[in-house]
Amino acid sequence: DEPDFWQNHVHSDDREWVLAYCRTAPQEQRKYSFEYRMLAADGRTLWIQDIVTVEDDDEGPAILRGIMVDVTERKCTEAALTASEQKFRLLAESAVDMIYRLNQQGQFIYVSPASEKILGYAPQEMIGSYFSEYFSVSELPLAVKTFTGVMAGETVHSLQLSITAKDGRPVPTEVNVGPICEGGVVVGMYGLVRDISERNQLEAMVRQSHAELERRVLA
Repeated sequence: DEPDFWQNHVHSDDREWVLAYCRTAPQEQRKYSFEYRMLAADGRTLWIQDIVTVEDDDEGPAILRGIMVDVTERKCTEAALTASEQKFRLLAESAVDMIYRLNQQGQFIYVSPASEKILGYAPQEMIGSYFSEYFSVSELPLAVKTFTGVMAGETVHSLQLSITAKDGRPVPTEVNVGPICEGGVVVGMYGLVRDISERNQLEAMVRQSHAELERRVLA
């Protein structure tokens, strides 16, 4: 047994603040979550999300119950988006899909040029506005729920949302979103929006063709 196994395997660059945080956070008697790096047995550096529940014990010290989640893949994605702003912008500027970033308040802080083709808005028209301005009453609850989840650390793939274009049209889209983190803290959200209007039309045509074929077979 190694009583100091965990702290000895916390990355040396994170060890001091992680240990300090673990000493103070339980005193608030609440659930808390934080992210840091650990060293695997093969020497690899892993990103860990530690989710801890603090249970009060009248007869002794508080009881801590935790779950450690490997979030290395997500952190690598975040690093790829944030490590080089110039590289990211070069990629985003030429992308067919609309790429964007939101701050913690839900305001657009970056929008790629594809916004004009998909929604009819130039990027500068959307910068500073809130994401909630682009959803109908029926779509807004799901959009808000997604934003709230991402700000809590979640990543969402292939979510279908209808976004309201500048001319008022509902644009069917497929959205992939995730958190932007700095120092283990979620400071915003990144997203990729794909117009799936043509795909939906093709799927509808295929369904119609199948239905027509079935009618002919049963006739």
